[in-house]
Amino acid sequence: MDRKNDRRRRRGTGFDFDAQALFNRMTTPPTVARKILINDFIVTLKNDGNWEELDVLVVLAAADSQAALLDFKNLSDGALVNAPTFVADRGFTGDGATSYINSQFNPTTDAVKFTQNDASAGCYLRTDNQTVAYSMGLVKITTAEGTGIIPRTGADQSINRLNSDTNHTIASANSLGLFSMNRTGAALFQDLKNGADAGTEVDTSQAFENGNFFHLARNVVGTGASNFDDRQQALYFYGSGSLNHATFFTALETYLDAIGAGVV
Repeated sequence: MDRKNDRRRRRGTGFDFDAQALFNRMTTPPTVARKILINDFIVTLKNDGNWEELDVLVVLAAADSQAALLDFKNLSDGALVNAPTFVADRGFTGDGATSYINSQFNPTTDAVKFTQNDASAGCYLRTDNQTVAYSMGLVKITTAEGTGIIPRTGADQSINRLNSDTNHTIASANSLGLFSMNRTGAALFQDLKNGADAGTEVDTSQAFENGNFFHLARNVVGTGASNFDDRQQALYFYGSGSLNHATFFTALETYLDAIGAGVV
């Protein structure tokens, strides 16, 4: 939808169709000011071409915990396990021991845009610490092939993989902001930080696992959650390799800054 049509909607019948559908699923109706912010975020994603490249978009930094788990694309809402702590307009924080979010997104059965050789994934973090905990992940128990993000280790490195059995390591001076990954072929992998390229490598893809992605932990298929994270997470997404990470980050940071959650 272009900006002219969006302005017409807001003057007349209401907001963007997908934004209004999201509002309708919220138990507590958002304020008009919040509706405008969400609407503008969604419309910007559409104008940038990113909306159609996403399977799942969950903004955990929301006004209440029910709204925080809603998938903007209405494919896969998140579910809490062992009560990670929620702070309004900031997101959920794990306890580093048992709590996490089950995205309920299984790429084997649910994915449309997210495929083995054409995929993107990421999460936005608001806590800076050094630990080998996974902020998100889904891996196989036997070989650890799969997808995962460790934002910052004690050695100031981020360790990531996307539909792969190979870890990719980049320098990471902090664990704040948007950590994302992109795959545009069977052998091409890219790390990104806040929408900018942080390293591109040749990496042979592997089929993803039949299980749900976890956040604030990783899902090891066959044994369950492990490597629990105690960072605060404000957003996560899954989509295609055609996602424009730079414009996605700009739109996201604009929204998060407006509600006081931005850290970049």
